[in-house]
Amino acid sequence: MLRSKQFRKHLEKTELFFNQDLIPPYFYEYSEISPFTNSYISKSIWEDLSLTSYASQFTDYEISHQFIQYVLKHPIYDASILQERQFMWTYFQKHNQSQLLTPELEKDWYWLLSLESHTKNYIIDSLFPSSKLFRILYYHPYLLNAFQIYRSYCSPMVQCIYPISLILGPYVYVRTKMKWKLAFTNYLKIIYQTLRWLYCQAKDTTTILRNIAMLCIYIGIYIYSFFQIIDYSNQLRKYRNIILKRMQHIQSHIQRFQKQLKEMTVDFWKPYMPHLKRDDLLTEYKGTVYEFYTLWKYPQKRLNLKNMYEVMGIYETLRQMAPILHHDWTLPTYDKKHTYLGSMRHPLLPLAVANPIHLGHHLIVTGPNAAGKTTYVKALLWNILLGQSFGIVRAAYGNIHLYDTILHHDRIKDMIGNYSLFEAEMKKIHESLAQIDLSNNIIYFMDEPLHSTPPYDGAAMLKAWMLYLAQKNKCPSDIKDIQPNQREIKMILTTHYLTLQHLEEEAPKDFKNLSMIALRSMKDQHQFIFPYKIQKGFSNQTIGIELLKERDFPIELIETAIKIKNKIYSQQVNV
Repeated sequence: MLRSKQFRKHLEKTELFFNQDLIPPYFYEYSEISPFTNSYISKSIWEDLSLTSYASQFTDYEISHQFIQYVLKHPIYDASILQERQFMWTYFQKHNQSQLLTPELEKDWYWLLSLESHTKNYIIDSLFPSSKLFRILYYHPYLLNAFQIYRSYCSPMVQCIYPISLILGPYVYVRTKMKWKLAFTNYLKIIYQTLRWLYCQAKDTTTILRNIAMLCIYIGIYIYSFFQIIDYSNQLRKYRNIILKRMQHIQSHIQRFQKQLKEMTVDFWKPYMPHLKRDDLLTEYKGTVYEFYTLWKYPQKRLNLKNMYEVMGIYETLRQMAPILHHDWTLPTYDKKHTYLGSMRHPLLPLAVANPIHLGHHLIVTGPNAAGKTTYVKALLWNILLGQSFGIVRAAYGNIHLYDTILHHDRIKDMIGNYSLFEAEMKKIHESLAQIDLSNNIIYFMDEPLHSTPPYDGAAMLKAWMLYLAQKNKCPSDIKDIQPNQREIKMILTTHYLTLQHLEEEAPKDFKNLSMIALRSMKDQHQFIFPYKIQKGFSNQTIGIELLKERDFPIELIETAIKIKNKIYSQQVNV
C-alpha cells in the first residue's frame, strides 16, 4: 500500500514505542526507601565476583536476577531482620507456591514500567488526543473507548459510505421529502444525461480533456485518501489491540497474584520492603486502554504497580530458590561468637569440595597454583554475603558474627598515568585503614596482595600490615563472646610469600596457618592431582613451572626453569 514518507516515519516511531526487545531490563530502586543499615563493602568485590552468574543459576526471570543482585550488594548486620528473611525461606520451603510469572509477561511488565510520559507519537496520540477539545474523553473510560472505536472502526466505514451517499443522497431526498415517484433507473438516467450534457457543452477537445483530467484527479485523490484512512484506521486498531492485550495480560497476572496472596498467611516481602502494606498489593487493577493512558501520562500512578511488580520478583525468587534448603544449604545462626561454617562450599560450583572454616584467628592460606586456596577464600566471601543478605549459606551448619564492614584487597591493576602498581596497592591499604577506624566488626579478604613490588619489600610490608591490624584489634582472638564496643577484625589472606608462615609462631593467639596441596599422580609423576581439601599448616610447595608442561611449552625451557628454582630453594633464598 502506498504510504507517505511522513506516515512511514510515524509508523517506525510507533513500532519503537511498542518494541519490547529494545527495552532495557527493569532495575530495583530500593536505595531511596530502604530503612536498613547496610554494611560497607569494598567496590572491588563486585569486580571479583560474578553476581549475574549466581542470579541466573537459580531463577529464570530478569526481575529475580535484579532482586538477587540488589540484595547481595546491600548486606545488613541486623540479626532480627535476617531471621525474618530466614523465616520466609522456611515458609516457602514448606508451602509449594505456584508459578505466576512467564518470560512473555515479564516483557509486558518491562514495557509498561518503562513508558516515558513525554513521548510524542502521532498515531498513539490519535488514540489518546491531548487537545482541550477532547479532554472530555478522559472524564470516563466509556467516552475514551467510544472515541477509539469510532477512530478505528467507524471512520473507515464512513469513508466507504461517503461516495455512495453522494449518489444516493439526492435520490432519497426527492423520494422522501419531495414525494417524487421517481424510479431508481430513471434517476440514474438523469445523472447520465446530465454528464452527457456537460460533455457536449465543451467547445473543443482541450476543454473536454481538461474536464476529464479534473474528474480523474478528483477521483484519484479520493481513492488515495480513502486507502490512507483505511490504512490509518487499521494501524490504530492494531496498536489499540496490542495495548489491550498487554494490559489484560498484566491484569490477569495481578489477579492471580492477588488470589495467591490472599491464601498466604505471611507478608513475605516485609523483610525486604517493610514500607509496603498488604492492602497496597490488593488494589484493584483494570486492564483497559483508559488505565494505560493514566499510567503512561502520570508516572506517579505507576508507583503502586511498580511496588507490586517488585514484590512479585521477591515471590518468584523465594519460590524458585527455597528448594535448595533441602540440599547442602542451611540457615546460619547469628550470635557474638566467631564465624564458623561446617562443610562450606562455593555457591557457584555445583561439585565444589566441602571444607570447614573457623574465624577464631586471622587465617593465612597458602598452597601451590591451582590448589584451590582462592576458591576457598571466595567461598567464605560468598557465604558471608549470602548470610548477611538472604540469611542462607551453602554449608551443613554455621554461625555468622555479623560484620558492618567487608573489605577486599585483590590484585590491583595499574592505573596508567596516575599510580604505579605498588602506589595503587598502598592507596588501597590506606583507604582500608580509614574505613577500619570507622567500623566495629570487620572482615578483611586479601587475595595475594602486594605482589607488584620487589619480593622483600612486598613480604615485609604485608607482614607489617598484618601485625599492625592484629594490634588494632580491640577484641582478643581467644575470647568466646565479643562484647559491645569492641572492635573485631578478622583477616583472611592468600599469599605466596613464605615468610608469612612465621606469624603463627610469633603471635599464635592471633594467626593460624592453613594450606592446600597438590599430590603427584601415581600413574605419572609429572602430573598432579588436586584434592582441594584445607589442612592445618603452611605450604612451601611450588609447582607453577611444572604445570606449564601441559601448556605446550618447550621441554628444555621448563627443565631449565625447574633446575634454577630448585637451586634458589636449596639456598633458602625466599621471602
